[in-house]
Amino acid sequence: LLACLPLFSNYLYFGHDLEFHMQRIAAMAAELSYGQFPVRLTTTTLNGYGYASPLCYCELFLLLPALLYNLWLPLRTCYQVYLFAVTLATCLIAYFSFAKITASRRLGLLGALLYTLSAYRLTCVGEFTAMAFFPLVLLGLYGIYTSDRPRFGDWLPMALGMAAMVQSHLLSCELTALLLILFCLLRLRETLHPARLLAWVKAALLAVGLSAWYLFPFFISTRSIPFLVNRSDLVGKLQKHGLYAVQLFSFFGTAGGSSAEGTTHDMALTPGLPLLLALALAFYCLWRAQARGDTRPAAKHLYTATGFAVLTLVLSLHAFPWDFVEGWFGPAVGKVVGMFQFPFRFLSLGTLLLCAAALFALQLLPERRAALAAAGLVCAALLTASITETNIMSAQGESSYATYNQNATINSVGTAEYLIDGASSYEAIWAQPKPASGDLHLISYEKREGVAYVSVENDGGEAAISLPIYNYGNYYAADESGAPFAITSGENMRIVLTIPAGYTGTIHVRYHAPGYWRAFE
Repeated sequence: LLACLPLFSNYLYFGHDLEFHMQRIAAMAAELSYGQFPVRLTTTTLNGYGYASPLCYCELFLLLPALLYNLWLPLRTCYQVYLFAVTLATCLIAYFSFAKITASRRLGLLGALLYTLSAYRLTCVGEFTAMAFFPLVLLGLYGIYTSDRPRFGDWLPMALGMAAMVQSHLLSCELTALLLILFCLLRLRETLHPARLLAWVKAALLAVGLSAWYLFPFFISTRSIPFLVNRSDLVGKLQKHGLYAVQLFSFFGTAGGSSAEGTTHDMALTPGLPLLLALALAFYCLWRAQARGDTRPAAKHLYTATGFAVLTLVLSLHAFPWDFVEGWFGPAVGKVVGMFQFPFRFLSLGTLLLCAAALFALQLLPERRAALAAAGLVCAALLTASITETNIMSAQGESSYATYNQNATINSVGTAEYLIDGASSYEAIWAQPKPASGDLHLISYEKREGVAYVSVENDGGEAAISLPIYNYGNYYAADESGAPFAITSGENMRIVLTIPAGYTGTIHVRYHAPGYWRAFE
């Protein structure tokens, strides 16, 4: 309830990408009402031009708010219910995972509290859903490497966690995969143990199988459609978005904001006071374990968790030479690295690892000291959450968001990375067909339930007409008799139809995902 306090209001508080997420929910609700399921492309976005966000940015978990929106609940309420559900899931999953890892319900509760109330999780909406499943991946990793013959229950959390991340925030999954690969390389001998390697293969196959309905259409589309995000020359430099030490080690961050250069208007780009204290506690316990020659499993786990936590914090810094890495390793590696967009994304993984490090550190302390340290962490977490949420409710702008206007253009799609190369969202403000000949007359044009209807009268020879729909492919055009019309791309990547000489009639244009995609479901 404390983590969800700002949700108990008739307003939403402005934050990073809020407009984009509102658009996603409203657009998905519209497509569901038109009968498109699963939603692959939103036909109402950008003033009816359409947008392929669902193909690239999986929207499975937005089904809940979208269905509620179709039940006539205000959009803000739908979003608030979604945030509450994700927060509850985060708390329960974190408790389950940390309790299993530490074999202690009390430490499981403490881990859930630290993780759920962490500063970065409270203010970063884009990774908010994916972070709910990070603890499952950690539990799966723990199960695979603490058993000589991992069973189904040991590797299953890894598969479920990775599949859920793929279907909520693909970039978070990619960052997690990078750290997992590094972990496997550092412990290569253990990784290559036949039973353990088999567990990895099973977990990977299950994760891919559970995500196949999204992954395969995604890969097919990114190879066939020239998305802006695929252009290596448009990949921005990461380093300018890295964190300064004053941000990383600040106890309390700004409640909302963006991620612009500098620090003035940035959101909470810090682990926060409780996790910084956890880092100090981890260093103390590591020193103490080293001095006493402590060989307990918790000491080994603490070394690993703290080491990777520090790595994620270093990777998030402005001082880390991301621009050099992009330039030195060439365009291919630079493109992969640039897709992360912001180095501060590593804070999400750092948050998880610092929580784990805190729990392992407490296991190494005498009972009385451990109790005092845990109480201090709890107080710090409650203080940080209270200050952050007070800032949210008093310093951020508000909006009622009862509905969403799909006629909005550039602001509704963020940086528009899922546009077709050559298209401009700014031109979507004008949404009317363009006949290429003075003899081709436009009688009417409208879109109903995702289908465009254009009525024309051609008094001359064969002529073309451009429709205000981005040609993402898989569009089909036919007239009332069922006669098909070929579709090509024209100016601003709009759909172009060729009208025969002397033709009069109404043509409908609809999006229909390939039938074989159903096989992946």
